[in-house]
Amino acid sequence: MGDMNKDVIYVDIDDDIADIVDKVVDSPKRLVALVLPKNIGALKSVVNLKLLARSAHSSDKLVALVTPSTAILPLASQAKLAVAKSLRDRPIIPEVAPAENPISNVIDGSEDAPIMVDGDAETPEEAVKIDEAIDDDVLKEEDDKKKKKDKSPKVPSFDKIRNRIVLIASIVGVVIVGIVVMWFVLAPEAVISVTTRTENRQLSEAVKFTTNKDEVKPEEGIFLLEEHEIVKKSEVEFAITGEKIIGEKATGKITVRNCLAGMTGYTGFTVTTNARFTSEEGLVFIPTSDTALSGWGDAGIGTCETTAKEISVVAEQIGSEYNLEAGQTFTIKNSQATFVKNSAMTGGVKKTVKVVSEEDYNLAKAGLTSVNETAGKKETLNSLSATLKPIGDETTVTMTVKEIEVIPKVGEETALTNAKMTQETVFKAHGVSASNLKDFINQKITADIEGKSELRVYDTGIEGARLDNFVSADGKFSATLKSTVKIGPNISEDQIRELTTGKKFNEAKNSVSILQSVSDVVIDFNYFWVNTVPKDFKHIIVEFKTNE
Repeated sequence: MGDMNKDVIYVDIDDDIADIVDKVVDSPKRLVALVLPKNIGALKSVVNLKLLARSAHSSDKLVALVTPSTAILPLASQAKLAVAKSLRDRPIIPEVAPAENPISNVIDGSEDAPIMVDGDAETPEEAVKIDEAIDDDVLKEEDDKKKKKDKSPKVPSFDKIRNRIVLIASIVGVVIVGIVVMWFVLAPEAVISVTTRTENRQLSEAVKFTTNKDEVKPEEGIFLLEEHEIVKKSEVEFAITGEKIIGEKATGKITVRNCLAGMTGYTGFTVTTNARFTSEEGLVFIPTSDTALSGWGDAGIGTCETTAKEISVVAEQIGSEYNLEAGQTFTIKNSQATFVKNSAMTGGVKKTVKVVSEEDYNLAKAGLTSVNETAGKKETLNSLSATLKPIGDETTVTMTVKEIEVIPKVGEETALTNAKMTQETVFKAHGVSASNLKDFINQKITADIEGKSELRVYDTGIEGARLDNFVSADGKFSATLKSTVKIGPNISEDQIRELTTGKKFNEAKNSVSILQSVSDVVIDFNYFWVNTVPKDFKHIIVEFKTNE
């Protein structure tokens, strides 16, 4: 239920009339049931009861006294306060005749119910207020039963009518305020477009560029050269089909001794890396460095008692078959050593792995899409910042095709199934600040027409301006700036405002049309009902156009 539901307040025996009035006035509900204790002194006075009734009426509250005591009835009758024996009984104003079809209800602690007046002959206003407070949803069952019998006319809700009137008045007020705001705050504006007859003047100036910001001097025709690039990528993914055998070579050591007779054995010799040591299985091992063997001299001739040397060797091929046990006999080729004994040979490994083959690479390269040079150069120029003016045209845009990259690389072991081939093409263009160029053009033309107060620059032609003949040599850059400038009568925006302010449409238009070299005048207002140019210069917008 809404704010019209009742509020049950239990009055303390120590409460005085001021306390009770405060509780009623402070209640958030309009209907208030005051449950009175026995022997409540504050309400034994008709003056206090009338004070309570007056306060309730002033704060738009409907009050019912809940007490089984009959002593309070005469007093309540004089104060016109309703009384109920309990929260479940219907409250009535004592000694007031009951209505022909009274509406009953239940007042308890959990279900809100309106306070009813027993009859409306002597208190019709109170009856209307209470009748309006009935909650149709809660009383639906009882009301349905009584509707068949109760044919009394329904009393209109004056609160609802009042709320609607207030709502309508608020809407009307908002509309009025909106109109006032539009009229006085968002004041009318006039846009005056003046078309003037102009003449074209060709400008051609040599300008320079620099990449050093400290050297920039736009007023002298030295501008900052800005580089812009875009990168186009061509990519193709392809299957890896190549294979190769990889592995490690076995290593170890072979002990050799000089056991030769004759002069060679006497003087000693060197076992070089050209020597080949062959095992019983025919596996070849190669010395990793040269090793000198000492001669036997006069002692131990033919006894092979010379000093033995260990020579580090590596297998001729990869593979685990070169892993040999120690103590094997080797034959020697390309060496005069006669006694050979080996240590264990270890580390030999061989396996087949997946790699990108040359054939894979060539097939992928054939399918790599080439970047369109013309389209790339045009896109580079178009992608220049809106604040930059391009130098030259598409022919001055450079294109660099980078080396092809493949991941994984050709011949590189991989566990991947597919590889990716990528090639980047870099397009580079150069530009100059359009704003600086515009100021430079305006400065040059203004200097040319100096002393001719009747002329001014209307259009620097920056939109169609070109930077041709771009030259780059020894870190210095130059070009020729070309532009078509429009020059016309020296009419200012404030002059147009002075001629039109406060004038009606036709008068304002005629005031401007009579100016020399003016070929057309168009005046637009921001509101359809406005036909007079504002008096405030801030609300007069002037635009100049030139004859094409």
